[in-house]
Amino acid sequence: MTFDELAGLVQLSASAVLRRVRRLEEGGVIAGYAALVPPQRLGLMLTAFVELQLEPGAEAAGRLAAALPAWPQVVECVRLGCDPSRYLLKVVSTDLAQHGRFVAEQLLTLPGVRDCHARFVLDQLKAGPPAVA
Repeated sequence: MTFDELAGLVQLSASAVLRRVRRLEEGGVIAGYAALVPPQRLGLMLTAFVELQLEPGAEAAGRLAAALPAWPQVVECVRLGCDPSRYLLKVVSTDLAQHGRFVAEQLLTLPGVRDCHARFVLDQLKAGPPAVA
């Protein structure tokens, strides 16, 4: 939406809206902007959530964090619950064979990985950025 459209919604001038948005960006409230492209449009037909169990300690977690930038198929990675050695990865692939190669050749060869389990997405009911109420 343009600044003029936003200004009309909030009943301010476009310049006032621009100043406020710039302040939100500088303050880190707005961290960035992104285009949302469905993975299927890029040929990535398979989505899996992979639960990863690492060896306890900061060393294995550090190796995982260091490896993530080299793995474009991992689109999200979060630490689960109170267990500092359990992670959930969202992995996109062209097909099951590519997913299997990633797991066997990249994920399971990472030192400190104890175990992993994949759950494959059959149907996506909702996607997109979180809604702000």
